Amino acid sequence: MPPNSAQTSPRRQLCKRCLRPASTCICGTAREVDLHTEVLILMHPDEVGHAKNTGQLLRLCLPGSRVLIGERFEDALLQSALFDAWNGQPSPNRTVLLYPGEDSHPHTSHSPSIRIRLVLIDATWRQSRQMVSAHPRLQSLPRIALQDTPATRYAIRKAHEPHQLSTLEAARLALDLLEPGRGPQIALLDQAMDAFVSYQRKFWPHARQIEK
Repeated sequence: MPPNSAQTSPRRQLCKRCLRPASTCICGTAREVDLHTEVLILMHPDEVGHAKNTGQLLRLCLPGSRVLIGERFEDALLQSALFDAWNGQPSPNRTVLLYPGEDSHPHTSHSPSIRIRLVLIDATWRQSRQMVSAHPRLQSLPRIALQDTPATRYAIRKAHEPHQLSTLEAARLALDLLEPGRGPQIALLDQAMDAFVSYQRKFWPHARQIEK
């Protein structure tokens, strides 16, 4: 399930890995992370070409992750993305959605022998609510939620609330819950985030923060 290509002018050369214009390629900011958890990123189309989006960076950092782009997905496609085996590995024992809700659990850790697939929605809060509402399969997944989240490190993209994080930051905290013994590996995502923010500031040194 390769990531979809962003729509762009045929005269603009794209990096084949990050799908950004070659002149603003973010591959150099990625840090490869070795984890047991599989990550599925459901990316809203508006985020695909967004220069400040961190979903594609997260995909680069997690070689075994997958990206599925769209607002609405056919049931069979979503079923496969959520539960089928990837890369010749066994199917996940459990698929969980990182999303707040009444049935969300603040802490979920598992033995390395239990294969977990973590589902992230890469969209604005309004778009993410619409995407979950449109897919009963997402609604039926067990959820994990983040509590007492730190302030975002993403200084170049403004959130509506202090606890709202970028996709990469939210994934980092969720993975820390799922694999508490893998701190040094997971911390590589912090390095990637800092490198990404520093890199983006070269293009918008005086730009105002925008809302996510």
